[in-house]
Amino acid sequence: MLDERLETQWVADVELGGKCLVPDELAERHQVPGAQLMLDELIERHQVPGAQLVVRRGGETAVSVAGVTRLGSGGPVTAASAFALGSITKPITARLVMALVEDGELDLDASLAEHLGPAHRNRTVRQLLSHTAGLPATLREEHEGLTRARWAARFDEEVFPPGGQFSYSNAGFVLAGHLVELITGMSWLDAVHAIVLEPLRISTGEPAAGHSVQSGRTVVLDAQPGPAIESPAGGLALSASDLVALLDTDTERMCEDQVAGLAVGPFGLADGWGLGWARYGTWWGHDGTGDGTSAHVRFDPATGDAVVLTANASTGPLLWKEVLERLKDEGIVVGDHPFASLPGAGEPVPPPAGATGRYVNGGLVLDVTATSGGGLALALGGRPYAGLTCFSGHRFVASELTSARMAYTGRFVAGPDDGITHVQISGRLSRKL
Repeated sequence: MLDERLETQWVADVELGGKCLVPDELAERHQVPGAQLMLDELIERHQVPGAQLVVRRGGETAVSVAGVTRLGSGGPVTAASAFALGSITKPITARLVMALVEDGELDLDASLAEHLGPAHRNRTVRQLLSHTAGLPATLREEHEGLTRARWAARFDEEVFPPGGQFSYSNAGFVLAGHLVELITGMSWLDAVHAIVLEPLRISTGEPAAGHSVQSGRTVVLDAQPGPAIESPAGGLALSASDLVALLDTDTERMCEDQVAGLAVGPFGLADGWGLGWARYGTWWGHDGTGDGTSAHVRFDPATGDAVVLTANASTGPLLWKEVLERLKDEGIVVGDHPFASLPGAGEPVPPPAGATGRYVNGGLVLDVTATSGGGLALALGGRPYAGLTCFSGHRFVASELTSARMAYTGRFVAGPDDGITHVQISGRLSRKL
């Protein structure tokens, strides 16, 4: 078992320097070893080198940390250690945009043509932040070396009509980041620091190393930063305590469901979506993964309760799932949306007619083919990716071929004549050619 640890401490919320700092006398009075023992046990079970877990309930906060920042040569994880946030960067970008809305610099529902040109005349800020702007899931590879300004100037790709359906989109948040740069005259990162982080005395840091876990082996992944152009969608690194501090800023307006009533919602990701934050029942939050990293946020705006996990291994989502199960056993029921299973789906069924074919979302190309056993297989970008197990309602579970431990839910979407027109996996909608 990894042996670099700190004790769990229940403390009254005290923010100093953007961190939850604990006076020694409070630490002695509020230690709760059960949560720490749980984290110690679970990171070993899931081969996660290091993790942070923050649980806030009833106005008190428990901070647990375990393990190391890098297997073999890293220092111990502390409450201040930074972890790559992946897509949890998106609600922070959304908070930045909302600050400009609150200052009157932007209008949630005005056309973006004034700022971004005529190609965006039918899009709004609200749509960008709620993944309903009809934009592609990812940027095309040939655009990854561009600046946001150069990309936005030539970008005119519309995957779906704006406002009609949910489709998770990195491109929407790249545009949101560029919009911030146009309005403020600062880079996106400088604006995040000046407007969102520094008022809370939060600073970014060098993140813990990512690790890949396959076939029982944990391997350090050398840092491979994503394209700089996509930073507003996934480029920040903070601690779990930093994320809890951010939840104390004005999130109420961001936690209003924007996709209720849409024919296609965020299936496979959440129960609803606000402005940056996702809805899980009455809880809100977001998940983020990267190269061997994982981060998860859940919070209840009505009570102030929150649970945040950061982890530096590809098995972080499995660790998160078990953390929620353990908390439930302790009477802490956290809102969530199963990403790897379909509760109550019953027994598998034959694939729906017309499901095979090619589906596209911008540069994302999915091929669904029939297998010799009567099932379906999914190829991503021409490479075999997952096997599909179908259930009623055109739903399925996609199990990765490279690792049977990871799975994702999806569905085929039928048109007015009941023919299959789209496939949606992890919230990303692709149109059948």
